[in-house]
Amino acid sequence: MTWERLLLSAVTLSLILTPSKGAECEEPTNLEGNVVLTDDARLKNNFPSGTIITLECANGYVTTDGSTNTITCTNGKWSKVELDCKKKDCGQPKDSPNLRYEVQTDTLFGSYIRAVCDTGYELQGPTFRQCLATGWVGRPRCVLVTCKSPPEIENSVISGPLSTEDIKFNDTIEYSCKDGYTFNGSSSIYCDEHGKYSKPLPVCVEQRTTTQPNEATTAFSPTETEQYTEKQPDEAIKTTAEGRPDDHSTSQPTQTAHTNDDMMMIVTVVIAVICVLCVLLFACVSWIYSKRGSYTTGEDLRTKEELLLDQCQSVECTPTSFNQTASVR
Repeated sequence: MTWERLLLSAVTLSLILTPSKGAECEEPTNLEGNVVLTDDARLKNNFPSGTIITLECANGYVTTDGSTNTITCTNGKWSKVELDCKKKDCGQPKDSPNLRYEVQTDTLFGSYIRAVCDTGYELQGPTFRQCLATGWVGRPRCVLVTCKSPPEIENSVISGPLSTEDIKFNDTIEYSCKDGYTFNGSSSIYCDEHGKYSKPLPVCVEQRTTTQPNEATTAFSPTETEQYTEKQPDEAIKTTAEGRPDDHSTSQPTQTAHTNDDMMMIVTVVIAVICVLCVLLFACVSWIYSKRGSYTTGEDLRTKEELLLDQCQSVECTPTSFNQTASVR
């Protein structure tokens, strides 16, 4: 009896210490809440009872404070998953010089923000940045807007700045008109925020002078007189007997006089042509009327004998009747 009891006790103890076949757990696959197995857990082939594996959050998610990241296999069943995962928050990115960001929805994993430059700066690089597991991706930057070389304005020169190779936003270009010309409007332009020059462009127009008839001297506008006085303070404007200025005066009055002479010549030629046409027309009309008058006069001068002869030709008549008719008449 003693040996039988000892054998029964040994068999019972072995059954208790040896796990049953149904106590092994299957690989956990239906995990929820963006929870996944770690790489070490994926490498295991079996999960006997008592096995402990580690869990982690999916890409773009992070563990909340106080949550447990392990589960245990007990008699073929896994313990409850207590790992809590939430989306990664990339936070508001720091602004760069002349660059700021506009949040579209939020700053969580997968969201986008838009890069915006200050006025006068242009964006280089991506317009949007995205929040990923590693943080914000994309590196836009803002650079100062530049303009091309300033345009050349007819009858003017650029007076500033000295160098026009690197014109930036808000830089101003000053122009000066050449001698004998003046500005019609503004004398400067500037580089705007789009890399274009402001409108309208400066325009240099020729200075106009006025002449008075029956005067030997040429009248100048106050502006021209002042400009001439600044250049030649000790010399007076002289003109010849024909009204043309000497070498010290401007050539504008002479050009005006030439223009008036040309106009008078054109008018004279037109009047002469009209007179010739009128004379020719009158001659043609007179000739036509003279031809018509000579025909009528010839009919009236015909003799009575010629008229009687015409009547006898229209009716038969004898010489005797012709003589009688002529004698009666």
